[in-house]
Amino acid sequence: MGAVYDERENLKGQYNLQFENLQKSPTGPHVCIYENQIRIGSEVSKTYINSDGLPTEVLYTMVVAKTQSGKTGSMLEVIGRAVNKGGVSPYNIFIITGLSSKDWKESNKKVFPQILHPNILHNNDVKSKLALNLNGKKKVLIIIDELHMASTDNQTIASVLKDCNFHDPEYCYENDIRIVEYSATPDGVLKDRLKNEERSRIIFAEDGDGYTSCFDLLEQGRVFQSKDLSEGNNVLDLWKHITNEYIDPKYHIIRTATKNPKKDKTEENLKTLSDFKVLEYNMNTCQDSRDLNAIITCPPSKHTIIIIKEMLRCAKVLKKQHIGVVYERFCKNVNDSAIIQGLLGRVTGYGVPKDISVFTNIDTINRYKKLWDSEFDDASIKWMSNTNNK
Repeated sequence: MGAVYDERENLKGQYNLQFENLQKSPTGPHVCIYENQIRIGSEVSKTYINSDGLPTEVLYTMVVAKTQSGKTGSMLEVIGRAVNKGGVSPYNIFIITGLSSKDWKESNKKVFPQILHPNILHNNDVKSKLALNLNGKKKVLIIIDELHMASTDNQTIASVLKDCNFHDPEYCYENDIRIVEYSATPDGVLKDRLKNEERSRIIFAEDGDGYTSCFDLLEQGRVFQSKDLSEGNNVLDLWKHITNEYIDPKYHIIRTATKNPKKDKTEENLKTLSDFKVLEYNMNTCQDSRDLNAIITCPPSKHTIIIIKEMLRCAKVLKKQHIGVVYERFCKNVNDSAIIQGLLGRVTGYGVPKDISVFTNIDTINRYKKLWDSEFDDASIKWMSNTNNK
């Protein structure tokens, strides 16, 4: 027992030292955990660790937090309490996502202590590494980021966790395995958790000071209905909005379809805008090899349209200082979660400029507000997503 205790204390010491160095780092990210994040982390840890440091009956804790509201800080607080109060080895803590995003992985490696890095896994890593790394381990904490990307049975994370018997409550209790889930749009998973109240807890995260939500943007008159930009009149309306609203040149991020007869027409229309520069930025053909933030950090010399396709859906934090318009692709069949997590969600958060304009589906925001106010308990509200179709 002494050797096991010494090893656990050694790993705990390594974690705490590395986290302290991140907090003090003058060159890397200066990691801070704010008061609201500490409170969230405390609430989460109490769901699965009792006052004596022993595991509770709760297996799943879901944290519902608005986009860009500071979930990483609360994750750090949850992990710190698990290591220091719950006796969980840093080697047994996994931070995973259903996103296939190297950017997500690299961003998290900048803010989480190095001892956790081997267990920071995005979707492409999960199938090859997660089951292998979990094999035979007890006293495990798994944090799932962007839960809505991992929840259906045919998705990688759900499949791997099932293969590891983590869908079996008795197995999880016996091996002291706990799962903490984060999302702004829990969709159909929330219903499953509500059905299993004896082993689930749901926490609605509070915002920090200075946070701007999608509800705030709508109330401030900065949200407009998106339209079909394959139609010339709608592009002309966008051009008028930009030239009337912005004296100084800005970046304007516009999502277009990937495969659609209207896609080429939309891009053709955008490229005719007088005195505007147009860039295409997507995973397959990018005119600039830099990260998008590296491009938009410097002010443009003229209004610049940045055309994106299947990017900036969730997790990505944009530098917003020089952004003017973000324009979500118009769809007849709206995926509500994709709207909240998309370009609208990327311009929420802290330090949001007062002149950003968002073109998106306004009805989605109104229904999301009703869902949020009801703590997602109003079944009469229509909501479309990959795991919820009514």
